[in-house]
Amino acid sequence: MQKVDIELLPQLVSNKEISVEKAAKRIWEAVYEEPYLYGLGFLDEDQRSEFLLCVHQKFEILIKNFKPCTCKFRTYISGYLRNSIKGWQRRYIKMSENEQLVSNTAKLEHDLFYEDASNHIHSECLDTPPLCPQKANHAKKKRVKRKIAEKAAVILLLRACADADDAIITKIAHYSGMSNAQLLTMIQRLKASMPQKDNYYNRIRERRDTEYYLHRKYSHLLNLVSERTDTHANYQQRYEEHTTRWKKWNDKLANKMICCPSNDDIAKELGMTPRQVYFYINHALRKQAVQWEAETNDGRTEIKSL
Repeated sequence: MQKVDIELLPQLVSNKEISVEKAAKRIWEAVYEEPYLYGLGFLDEDQRSEFLLCVHQKFEILIKNFKPCTCKFRTYISGYLRNSIKGWQRRYIKMSENEQLVSNTAKLEHDLFYEDASNHIHSECLDTPPLCPQKANHAKKKRVKRKIAEKAAVILLLRACADADDAIITKIAHYSGMSNAQLLTMIQRLKASMPQKDNYYNRIRERRDTEYYLHRKYSHLLNLVSERTDTHANYQQRYEEHTTRWKKWNDKLANKMICCPSNDDIAKELGMTPRQVYFYINHALRKQAVQWEAETNDGRTEIKSL
């Protein structure tokens, strides 16, 4: 739709030359593109979008109720917007939708992460390490396998130290031959080294949540304005930018940003190199993958036998 002078909208709707829905979209575009004409020049682009998202449903009613003999239509719209802005500002300052989204997702992600960490500790892979590649007698192979499993158990415990309870610490101490006091001391030192990393993780998560909120917001805004307009192009650009950022932060959280001690810190506690720590962690993960594959194949065999 070509841009129409705001003052002509009530007459055009009355003559059925354009629909009231298109007229409402034209009001949105005019207010967004020239906010200073409607007393909204103090709002930035994101705040204007938020505000219009709250009040746009009233535009159709305003068009239908407008009486040409009272004032100009632009003045009529400006009056409504100025009366609405104060109430919206109070709600915006008190609790924005973005803050609600962060609050709702924070606990969920915390629970999911620590559930995953606990699963590593309870994994049966700690009791059944993979076969040693060295060719040796059976007794020696068993001893080597046991040593690897003990180290892997301790490392996975330290890796998930933020969620380790007394019961699992006692089990790992008994399995590895270390004392509870030794493990508790190492866990406390590692926890003390984590706050800075934990804060960094939370900042990244908040950025991800903010970008996701804006991605959803501009996806919705695109459906509320006419295509082939400057406002639609602006929303489309912002939608693509926030979608790209949301995916970037999400990938970073998924692949790198696990809130736990680093391999370097764990290596210092155990008197080994970070590369050895990495080996023991991969060792446990590979064994778990083999076990899952075996269980899956057994399930398929049972189904075929039926």
